[in-house]
Amino acid sequence: MKKNILIVEDETIIAAGLKLCLNGLGYNVLKIVSKGEDAIECAQKNNPDIILMDIRLSGAMNGYETAGAIRRCSNTPVIYLTGGDEYQIHEKAKETKPYDYMVKPFDLDILAEKIEKFTKGNSDQIK
Repeated sequence: MKKNILIVEDETIIAAGLKLCLNGLGYNVLKIVSKGEDAIECAQKNNPDIILMDIRLSGAMNGYETAGAIRRCSNTPVIYLTGGDEYQIHEKAKETKPYDYMVKPFDLDILAEKIEKFTKGNSDQIK
């Protein structure tokens, strides 16, 4: 069964490339959204298997705030995808209890491994 993925990314080219790659690996990208508010709504309506979340987003909410809001109503795993400083991301991200994070540019094979691991329930959140 195909895994359903929600991509939350405000850079159109990155989001489109990620969707193309994920579709090629056999995943179903439910939707691409660029605003936290849209991500929350989509997650509630579509119940994705996993959410790939950028930290910098369009709109009023950033990725941390968005993940926190989703977390309050769902256990959907979130993997942050970001270009920021790894230590700073780890410290801020753990407050929102994501399952993991990857610093851009990242290896798609490693991302696919993480998606499989997290959608099978074989993981712990980062601590």
